[in-house]
Amino acid sequence: MSTTIAREIAAYCTDLSLSDLNDETVEYTKKLLLDTLGTSIGGYDWSESADVIMETTRMLHENEGKGNATVLATGERFGSADAALANGALSHSLDYDNRHSPGSLHIGSSVVPTALAAAETTAADGTTLLEAVVVGYDVAARLGMACNPRSSHERGFHPTGTCGIFAATAAAGVVRGLDADQLVAAFGVNGSQASGSYQCSVSGGWNKRLHPGLAARNAFVAVAYAENGFEGPPDPIEGELGFLQAYANRPRPERATATLGDVYEAERTKIKPYPIGTFAHVPIALLIEIATEYEFDPGRINEVVVEVPTSGAAMFGRDEGDNHPTTAAEAQFDMPFAVALALTARKAGLTAFDDAVGGGYDDSFRRLMDVTRTVGSDKLEEYLPDLYPARVIVRTPTETVERFREWVEGEPEHPMPWVDLEAKFADLTPRLNNAERAATVEVVRSLDSRTVAELVETTCTAVR
Repeated sequence: MSTTIAREIAAYCTDLSLSDLNDETVEYTKKLLLDTLGTSIGGYDWSESADVIMETTRMLHENEGKGNATVLATGERFGSADAALANGALSHSLDYDNRHSPGSLHIGSSVVPTALAAAETTAADGTTLLEAVVVGYDVAARLGMACNPRSSHERGFHPTGTCGIFAATAAAGVVRGLDADQLVAAFGVNGSQASGSYQCSVSGGWNKRLHPGLAARNAFVAVAYAENGFEGPPDPIEGELGFLQAYANRPRPERATATLGDVYEAERTKIKPYPIGTFAHVPIALLIEIATEYEFDPGRINEVVVEVPTSGAAMFGRDEGDNHPTTAAEAQFDMPFAVALALTARKAGLTAFDDAVGGGYDDSFRRLMDVTRTVGSDKLEEYLPDLYPARVIVRTPTETVERFREWVEGEPEHPMPWVDLEAKFADLTPRLNNAERAATVEVVRSLDSRTVAELVETTCTAVR
């Protein structure tokens, strides 16, 4: 039998054991898991699309209240596919979920909800859940890199959705004990399910938030067919009419399996420090630093110039005369908004973000947005997709301050410590008290000796 990318990945997924991993990889995977639990709960509490997502999921679920998997934010029980759909969509709704920069995609929001729902259904232990999460991150990241992600964007696809279904399928397959042949068959089914149009980034809408949820839900379709003996093509990824040829202009198929089993992509995944698109992260960090150090009166700032990679300027910049963002979805990808938030609030967590969008902009905030210019740099573009650097220049009547940086805390090379991750988790979970949050953190940190039922019960105590 010939070796294909699908077969090589399937063999890796079904063979992996948590004992193969070093302590640092396991610890970082637990951080990614906690981060995703938080963004899923926070997506319900903080996003304007949450009610629509939940009501639609209830409509899709024919036996409401009788399911075997849990929506973390509400405690409701649905079938595993529908619970994964809701948890995945909510997790990505704030654009605060962890992100793999080389593959240019969010991974936790499809992988963790799928693995969690499958694990609840099968009464799995925490070790199995962690193994499923590790392989899911590897599959998504490697397919994202194989898509040569910018060339996938050029075709109008969002790798979070298109690659996410393969990752979610791998995670569910590991939990449910598929063998390598069955997992290859499930990947073959994915070739007819992978989706994720990026038109929403051009003309608006909530589709982007839905992509990892759909990937999670459809993974259960693929796994079910494979379990029942359905045959898919053996080469759904690199085949002549396969995934990479259809979804990328300049695919790099060798990246899908290079260093597989030696480098774990979970460890190369960024935990986001702000609920705003990645191109704005370094500018926010630099401007908070400048505002704190210089104690600038925002009313005396004449101009702010933000230099970012060319593609970032196209996505986050505004033309003269464009309207200020009026919704959270617009503000998440608006550089003038990010600048004004950093310089006025000197922080950019969910509370500050929500206050700025929901409370209307005062004159000082509007003025800062009006004096901000976003400039694209081809030189900075060369850093992509591994790093998202920026240069900021702040001008007042008496001085000019310029700063440049390549990274923010949360990048794999500058990992977010547990104390800061726990602060992010607290920001995301306003309905939990400190004791409830601490209990969830404790279960996550000791998950390899706990059950998934314990994790879900502890996390959902406050919402039931």
